[in-house]
Amino acid sequence: FFFLSKSFLYTVSSSGTVEKLVLQYSDGEKSDKYDKKGHLSESADRKKIERQIDEFSEEIAAWQKEINTDTDVWGVEKQLHDIIIDRVEYDEVAADNVDDPDAPETHAFDVYGAACDGKAVCEGYAKLFEYLCYCYGINCTTVSGTADEGDHMWNAVKPNGNWTMVDVTWDDAEEDDVRFYRYFNKTGKQMGEDHEVTEKDLSVPKCTAEEGAFSRRFAFSVSSLSDPPDNYKEVLDRLAAGEDGFVCLAAEGSEKAVSRYITEEILDSDSFVQQYIEDADYDMEFSGEVYITDDYYYLLLS
Repeated sequence: FFFLSKSFLYTVSSSGTVEKLVLQYSDGEKSDKYDKKGHLSESADRKKIERQIDEFSEEIAAWQKEINTDTDVWGVEKQLHDIIIDRVEYDEVAADNVDDPDAPETHAFDVYGAACDGKAVCEGYAKLFEYLCYCYGINCTTVSGTADEGDHMWNAVKPNGNWTMVDVTWDDAEEDDVRFYRYFNKTGKQMGEDHEVTEKDLSVPKCTAEEGAFSRRFAFSVSSLSDPPDNYKEVLDRLAAGEDGFVCLAAEGSEKAVSRYITEEILDSDSFVQQYIEDADYDMEFSGEVYITDDYYYLLLS
């Protein structure tokens, strides 16, 4: 219901009972306004709203054609996370004007702005992720709170029977070749390191699930710098079925030691990883280029 304003009117009887609730519409530029007598004095463009509803439905239908459902629920969830990151840009102007009562109205805070305009603030990111999750039967809700000393919104999601947290906005990196997954399927305790849930937000479920963690499901998980990744077969199977241009490596050790490990245990033609790619007849080849972040080593594909 992106076309509903956050404002509404209501009337109360002499006994204190709410008798009437009036929802106010917004077309992204103009909202319904009422005078002191409760009469509509200014109206959002209803025809424009109808067009926007159709545009949103068509845009989401186009996005859904790119989602591969021939995978498990975590694979679908990751694709929804990724397509938002690829298609949506953070709206700095709307964010800077959020407390300005004279700022023009905008769709940056809703799903239409995120999907159709391609620009949104955290609220638009979170609401679109919630909407897409429900399209695929994944329970999801928005979470309100603070992060980096400012108001923020992210998601609690229940992909496989247990709740976890995702912050698509903070995963939206400006790098063209990689996506960030620092805030993908984190426990509430992990997310709480730099996110704080608003105390009055009683709808937030307890998020304790770890089975969908990115490092477990989608990245090469390394327990020893002398052995191949623990889950390399599963990750390579996912990589072969998807469109990622990289695979992540979760490993501890000096940069020099991990780089040597990548060369010997992953890139070397005799490594278990390369042998599995050959045996499975997968058409993939690592370029040898590595992009390093605080969380992962990104091995780029050719």
